[in-house]
Amino acid sequence: MPSENLPEKLRQIVEDEGARLGSIAFRRRLTEIAIAFVSTVALCVGLMFLGFTVHESCFAGVVLMLVAIIALNIILFLPASNAAKALQRGQIERAKIMVARNIKPTLFTFPLTFLALMYLVDTQLRIMLSEARFVEVETLAGILVVAYRRFRFFKIGNGVEAQLQNFIALGYLGQGRYEQAKGLFEGCLARARGGLARTVFLNNIGYCDLELGNLDAAYKTLTESSSSTKKRGGYQRAIFITASSNLARVCIRKSLLDEAEDLLAKAMAEAEKETNPAQATGPCYVALGELRFAQGRLEEAEHYLRNALDATRVKSSEISPNYIRATETLSKVLERLGKNAEAAELAARAISNKELLDKHISETEEQICNSTRPLALWYRN
Repeated sequence: MPSENLPEKLRQIVEDEGARLGSIAFRRRLTEIAIAFVSTVALCVGLMFLGFTVHESCFAGVVLMLVAIIALNIILFLPASNAAKALQRGQIERAKIMVARNIKPTLFTFPLTFLALMYLVDTQLRIMLSEARFVEVETLAGILVVAYRRFRFFKIGNGVEAQLQNFIALGYLGQGRYEQAKGLFEGCLARARGGLARTVFLNNIGYCDLELGNLDAAYKTLTESSSSTKKRGGYQRAIFITASSNLARVCIRKSLLDEAEDLLAKAMAEAEKETNPAQATGPCYVALGELRFAQGRLEEAEHYLRNALDATRVKSSEISPNYIRATETLSKVLERLGKNAEAAELAARAISNKELLDKHISETEEQICNSTRPLALWYRN
């Protein structure tokens, strides 16, 4: 059994490692500024030797240095962006390879390549969530928050910190720590400026309230999140589908079955427009399975929940809470249908997966706390 002081030790690792990385990043920025300055001066002097005037040399030297920096960012940003797109399409292994291939050159040229690094970090954290590596997500995002606070000039860049805090909260969700997750999401919402970010945080807060049984609060928040996505394209569409599916689940618990039906019809229509509708419909299938179960339409409930399991299995681990929940609901449906053998098998699998998730959380905490190189855990295959 893990020691009772492990969470405290984990928090200390986050602070210490974050402070170390933040100090390194700060020094790297000063070094790169000095290198850029010296290189620009050298270019100017070189151009002067070629016969250019002082004014022309200074202008050309600055322009050439800016072009070099922009080119470097483009070269490293495009693979980072492609890794994010691969993950969005459900190509998890391809995304993992692309992140692993591009992380070293991006770190080597950081902070010049800050944007590319943020894309890679975002993709890596999403990969970890899909693999139910919730403690690692919490720890890595926490370290980066501490490092970023030490690295940044002045107190600007709240959007980056809110993004990392959001990942910490998602790590909490996977561990069933809904109260803590909700508190972080609320903090992110208070700092959010963009409409899309607000929509995401509102959905996440509503989901926490749903899991905590605060149905009235969840209904209000998820209604706002769902209705906020006016332009349903790209990422906004994905948020609309998720928020509407969560809101439908709230409606089912509040016995508002007609409203749940309408919400899911709209969500399914949007999911069918996605590049990979089989994956996009996953949250809808879960909610539709619960709705048909509440309506007593058991064969349809079975159909939707089996589809939900298939969709969830593609995007995440079988020990993820979403997969476990769908397994439990399908087990209850099959029991009502008289398919007792399969129902018992699924119920046992759900229990086993819960135990595996708890064991994985506990073992990961110990691994990180006992490791001399905690960062090495995060880019494992």
